[in-house]
Amino acid sequence: HLAHIQSVDQLIPAITHALKLPLDSGRQGNRTEHLPGENLAFKDQLFDYLRHKQLLLILDNFEHVLEGADLVAEILQATTQVQILVTSRERLQLLGEQIYPIQGFDFLDWPTLVEAVQSPAMRLFVQAAHRVRPNFAITAEDLPDLARICQAVGGMPLGLELAASWVDMLSLSDIAEEIQNSLGL
Repeated sequence: HLAHIQSVDQLIPAITHALKLPLDSGRQGNRTEHLPGENLAFKDQLFDYLRHKQLLLILDNFEHVLEGADLVAEILQATTQVQILVTSRERLQLLGEQIYPIQGFDFLDWPTLVEAVQSPAMRLFVQAAHRVRPNFAITAEDLPDLARICQAVGGMPLGLELAASWVDMLSLSDIAEEIQNSLGL
């Protein structure tokens, strides 16, 4: 997970840390900061390690270190059995990049409660709502508000989970209204 790193210089140490690969800087002592020249040595160690591995490397939240796309390309060129899955809001612009857009759940104006509770969007919402209010239950009267919530978040799973986290404080109608009026919710 790359959300915690602030610059592309931290990308190699973050990957090696996730792989539990001990890095040898050639220097003595226990230091948490790394000198600029060390990144090149760390890169060599990372590539040496990956050349002999068959693995899937997942780089999550890559959009704020897009300059590191060259490193992704280098890893893929230097290894034969390493696959990389990158999550990002932005394309990496690499040759051979395959894009898999993430879409929200389909949702409809459910005509009946039975159809509503069978939909993936509704199941996710109810599951998330149970985490904050274990006795949460939907009724047929809730369906229009739930449809408004699904529409307001575009059926996106994270949006549904975040909206459901408010069921202990707001009614479904209020949640739908707040989402439509303010993305701050």
